[in-house]
Amino acid sequence: MSEKLLVICSVTENSLNHDDKNILEKGIKKLYEKHIGKHVKSVILWMEIPNGQAYLAGQVSSASTILATMPNQLPSTERSAFLYAVRDLWMAHTHCQANELVISASDQSLVQQFLNESRLRVSKFRRLEVMTKLITRVLWAKLVRGRLQTNINL
Repeated sequence: MSEKLLVICSVTENSLNHDDKNILEKGIKKLYEKHIGKHVKSVILWMEIPNGQAYLAGQVSSASTILATMPNQLPSTERSAFLYAVRDLWMAHTHCQANELVISASDQSLVQQFLNESRLRVSKFRRLEVMTKLITRVLWAKLVRGRLQTNINL
């Protein structure tokens, strides 16, 4: 049985087209196989941020952010090699500068804790509605676009 690890790619809306996302998604999946192992499968979620809603140093930003889940306690040498490979893939394909990309490779347990805490930020009364809306959007995108995708604004 393979282990599934979540990768959240947050990008500015319309900064990457369908083909760009497909190429990057396939590339990231191959990098997981190469650096982490064939027993690990990555699940890529594209999170689009509307133009003008992301900021860096007080200025509107178009930087992309990648949260790549890693197996718990993965040695830093393996983690670093993976991070550099993802950076190289992303920069080669998008032609972005190094300061326009933020990548983190966090332990699976920390990512799960982060996602749980994010879910709890929504009031109990709206949580079911928000989660239903999120899941519906992600699955609809999978059906229509062939990938898991949603917008940061629910």
